[in-house]
Amino acid sequence: NGEMGLFADAIADFNVAIELDPMNPTLYAERAEMQLQKGNVELAMRDLRFSLGIDPSRPQTHCALGELYLQIGDDQLALDSFDGALSAGDRFEEAGDAYEGKAKVLLKLGRNEEALATVGRALEVSTLNVERIWMTKGRILEAMSRLEDALAAYEKARSLNSELDEAWRKEAELAKRLGMT
Repeated sequence: NGEMGLFADAIADFNVAIELDPMNPTLYAERAEMQLQKGNVELAMRDLRFSLGIDPSRPQTHCALGELYLQIGDDQLALDSFDGALSAGDRFEEAGDAYEGKAKVLLKLGRNEEALATVGRALEVSTLNVERIWMTKGRILEAMSRLEDALAAYEKARSLNSELDEAWRKEAELAKRLGMT
């Protein structure tokens, strides 16, 4: 497959770059992204951990590791990673992603009030992926049986990105449940 070949080539290029600059945390984090694209979760995790071993103050790497832990179902390590991203404050570009990731873990753990407050903070600080954060807020509100508020959150997500199929589906589903159709 051509796309996998491109990822393999990119990984090979990162391998060369790492040989030349083995203490550059960015190279490991970028190679991890390529490893994930190829489906090499363990190798990606190893690279992200190594990157943080070189420079533990990289919030973007903490976020990437948190998302990876969330995918594999290790909720506590995901939560720790998102907290690690936010440990120096939330004045970095991906702060909204860190708060949203933390909110998703809290939702999964049934800590809905905390999740709602955390996703609210994501919306306060984020300039990126705002429609996705509104979707997460909708899922939290839905879990709290606040269906009208959830519907409003999904409508907001759709208003930000009209091609967001999940928002359309969630809106239709909730409208039906609320007897609005």
